[in-house]
Amino acid sequence: MRLNLTLKISFTIILLLSFALGMISLLNYFKYEKTFSSLVQSRFVVLVLDLKNTLENSINLGLSLAEINNTQKIIERIAQQDEQIFSIDIFDQTGALLFSTSMVEVGQIVPDNWLKTQQRLTKEAYWTVTDQDAFIVGVPLINNFGKTVGGVALRSSKAYHQSKVQSMFIQLSKIFFIAISSFGILTILIVFLFFREITRSFAKMSASLQKTADNPSVMHEDGISEKKMNMSELEQHVCEFKDKSEEALAALYQVQQTLKTLEERT
Repeated sequence: MRLNLTLKISFTIILLLSFALGMISLLNYFKYEKTFSSLVQSRFVVLVLDLKNTLENSINLGLSLAEINNTQKIIERIAQQDEQIFSIDIFDQTGALLFSTSMVEVGQIVPDNWLKTQQRLTKEAYWTVTDQDAFIVGVPLINNFGKTVGGVALRSSKAYHQSKVQSMFIQLSKIFFIAISSFGILTILIVFLFFREITRSFAKMSASLQKTADNPSVMHEDGISEKKMNMSELEQHVCEFKDKSEEALAALYQVQQTLKTLEERT
């Protein structure tokens, strides 16, 4: 079944509106994800930078990284302050683990990408990597001579970040569908009210043209009677268009009949 003019216009407006709202929702989603990630990362960067200053002050007093006895207590206290912290690891320049709040044994080598990322640092004060279930923020430990003697790495929960971002995605999706439903119904009502006369005139014009096309020999009887009635400006234009179309079709019909007669004579 063919859709009438009102529904076609309504669906077109709703489609354009859906596309616009969809793009706005996606942009807001990505903006939220970027902003939230930056905030979470900044919070943990502050922790590792503070821990870096504490350890480097001890190193500058002549102690090696492994000789700082209160390091384990410091990192355990920091880890207990935030449940999103998986672990805090302290390692030397070779990557050997010296202190950790996790169950990893001291002496094990940290992942290679930690050391490679830290070695590539130029002007940045910290480095970040991502593994399967955690975000890692780290900083290098540097002595008075500008030599890197180790590093600090803080692993935080990726699930927490993903749950917050997913929650925002669900909220934006709900708002999107509610807005589309509301504006869709409102659009159909507005289009119906504003285009009701146009739709009626369009339907009359289509019916008249179809009638004329089906029977070109029928001429102005309907058109003359309609012109005598009270019509809107749009209906008058439609009626004039119909009359001209009837005249053109009648002329073509006469030419067709003339050609047919000539063919029969020959």
